Amino acid sequence: MDEWGLRSCIKGLCFDTTALNTGTKSGVCIRLETEIGHELLNLACRHHISEIMLEKVFSIHDVSKSPNMELFGHFKDFWPRIDQASFSTAMEDENMATVIAPWKDGVIDFAVKQLAKFQPRDDYCELLELSYYICALCNRNIATNRQNNNN
Repeated sequence: MDEWGLRSCIKGLCFDTTALNTGTKSGVCIRLETEIGHELLNLACRHHISEIMLEKVFSIHDVSKSPNMELFGHFKDFWPRIDQASFSTAMEDENMATVIAPWKDGVIDFAVKQLAKFQPRDDYCELLELSYYICALCNRNIATNRQNNNN
């Protein structure tokens, strides 16, 4: 840091949320702030933040660390009782369609452009693909609804 004159340029840290990094007494983030001599903006990885939030939500219902979480077991058991034929998309609801319509095409355009670029993580690609398919499905539903209304 000092050899390259970077000490005063360092403003933040981007890190995963392991105890090694975030420990309040001897975590790497604390040690770096001490070494650098000023507080730094902590930018915890959003992927890891989501994991922590989900872990807290699921811990309310299931204290197990097992991949067979109780909450998912309940959902699996209840699934046959859901009338899947009555499923409808937001675009089939007039109020929701009005809310979604202005930004739907922008989401499709953004997802297509980003998918053409290198994505460093598979979950980024999955989110972009899901966003694209959901919005494209909305387009299909609009066309289907228009055909039904014209007949």
